Amino acid sequence: MSVISDIHKVTTGTWRQNGYIVESISRHALVIDPGAEAERFLDIISTRRLVPLAILNTHAHYDHIGAVCGLMEHFAGLPFYLHGADRSLLRQANLYRSLFGEGQSVPLPSNFTDLADIIETGLALREFQVECIATPGHTKGSVCFRLGDHLFTGDTLLPNGAGRTDLPGGSVAQIQGSIKLLASLPSHLTMYPGHGAVGPLREAQACVISTTALTN
Repeated sequence: MSVISDIHKVTTGTWRQNGYIVESISRHALVIDPGAEAERFLDIISTRRLVPLAILNTHAHYDHIGAVCGLMEHFAGLPFYLHGADRSLLRQANLYRSLFGEGQSVPLPSNFTDLADIIETGLALREFQVECIATPGHTKGSVCFRLGDHLFTGDTLLPNGAGRTDLPGGSVAQIQGSIKLLASLPSHLTMYPGHGAVGPLREAQACVISTTALTN
């Protein structure tokens, strides 16, 4: 029996980035990739009377971390998880905001718990069991999170294929390996991407497999 009772998608920003609130049957919550507009996440948490346990980020691009500090300030002591290979991207997030014409800077977290330490063991947060899958390529520290039949792919795997690799930290060779890994996962999983619609993992797997066949 799944401990997850609902998953709320919060889409924000110029890039229409997807953040998620994973709600358990015990009213605990995990926040994944809160990109902007912290008040929208806070409204869902308040309305649903949830107790957030952690913020989990698939990577540190600015459109995925803009609401992290707002949530951490509201919930004192709320842990923030990110892969250490994305530390420099986190520090430079406001520089990239400026380069992409996104306007004023936002507060950035100064500390995080390194997901590199739990890649092998997974993460237990009360009733949640989180599998952390290293999927570099979109960024050096990109990861995906699997909670039961739910797979949060960030920008590594999108509905129309692999994420872009032309930004700092990107690697075509690495993302090809990561996509191969994700293509091997059970096809019945539901995919929750960083951009685009939630849907069956099998559809994205078929897309990347056909694209690979065309380019080989």
